[in-house]
Parts: sequence; C-alpha cells; structure tokens
Amino acid sequence: YDSSQLMLKSADQVNELIQRRVDKAAKLQASQEVDDDEGLRSEPDAIAYLRDAMRIALSRPEQDGYRAVAFARLDHELADLNSNAVVLQQLADEGIGAVQSDVAATNVKATYVFLLNNLLAELRPETRARPWAKTIVENVRDAHLQISAAVQNQQFMRSMAAMKSPSANAEAILEGK
Repeated sequence: YDSSQLMLKSADQVNELIQRRVDKAAKLQASQEVDDDEGLRSEPDAIAYLRDAMRIALSRPEQDGYRAVAFARLDHELADLNSNAVVLQQLADEGIGAVQSDVAATNVKATYVFLLNNLLAELRPETRARPWAKTIVENVRDAHLQISAAVQNQQFMRSMAAMKSPSANAEAILEGK
C-alpha cells in the first residue's frame, strides 16, 4: 500500500490490515518450539509479518491519531520478540534507500517520506531512553535526504502542505527542538 491508498482508508480499515498480519505472526510464533537451552526464538516469518504491519502503520499519513496507537502495539509485539530495534532500523534503511533511489516511482518515494517522518515522530521521545532509537534518527539525519520536486508536487496536490525532509526532522530531534 502506498500513502495515498492508506490515506483513503479509515482507522478501522487500516487496523484490520494490521491485525491480519499480527494474527499471522502470532500463529507462526505459537508454532515455535521452545529449546530448553535457548528458550523461545523469534520466528523469522513472524517478524516479517510484523515488519509489514509496522510499514503499513508508519506509511499512513497522520490524520486521526491512529498511528501512535498502532505503533505502540506493534512496537510491543516486536519488543516481545527482541526485534523492535532491528525491524525499525530495517524500515528506516528501506525508506532511505527508496527516497535516494533514482528509479523508485514518485508515489513510492512519497510513501517512504511519510514512513520516515512518522517513524521519527514515534522515536522522538525515545532517543534518550533507547540508544538504538537515537542511532536510527542519526542514520536518517546523516542520509541528507532531499525531496524531489515531483514528490513535493504530489504531496502539495494531496494536502496543500509542503513535505519536510526526514533528514531535517531528524536534525531537529537531535538538536532537541
């Protein structure tokens, strides 16, 4: 789903998309066997479903307060599997790569700008308590992301608002603004 498709969906519809992935992840994780020496291990396919759910939650433009609720729930699910730092870094890297890409479509780039800015908004209060959160914010800042004119135009046509670079947002977070 891209940001424009997700923007048209209600919070309930997006919640349903996310819940399906959480349910699949839970089913896969429940089938894991516990190793007496290692304990419960994270099922890679379960993590993949949760990553996809987090991608959906963060790619939807914020319009009704749902993002924070979805993020908190998915962050908790990933933390239970000791995977939130890894998954959020993977999504940040994915977003940086897409925005910097010369071949990614405009709607894909716009979606990843939303994802990165939403991720930064969720990590902002965590940068002091979670060192890995600060590292993600630093990585976004250090990417020096520029938003193309095509992405800016597409965003302006949708919401009549200019899009701010995730790198500029990350810089502001790290400066404490």
